[in-house]
Amino acid sequence: LAGTPLNLDIKALDVSSNKVVQPLSPKNIYGDLKAGINSADVITAEFEHVAHDILTECEQSGKLYPTSNAIKIGGDRRLEKALLESCNAANAKHYFVNSKADFDKAIAHLSLPIIFKSALEGYDGKGQW
Repeated sequence: LAGTPLNLDIKALDVSSNKVVQPLSPKNIYGDLKAGINSADVITAEFEHVAHDILTECEQSGKLYPTSNAIKIGGDRRLEKALLESCNAANAKHYFVNSKADFDKAIAHLSLPIIFKSALEGYDGKGQW
């Protein structure tokens, strides 16, 4: 909350209650998501695991930065890898595993030792959520 010393009025969506709150004091409630969107000058996501329907509603206001698509890509390693490949960007070797057969192919393709990461959510201990 580096904006606090800059006297910025920062609000956050408490996903458990679906209420807009002041992050340093969640007891200060400013209304629901729609009220929060209406009162905001700019909206962003602190992390990439935000429900897609919430991102869509925020983006429709024209106040969401970056785009909901950029946030969604950041939350799904499969989409991240596809984007990097489409840009011909340097990328670590990878293989998507959805079955035992895929697991065997991944080992053959990548060789051992190997690190497996979840495509969605979950901290993997390797510096990435």
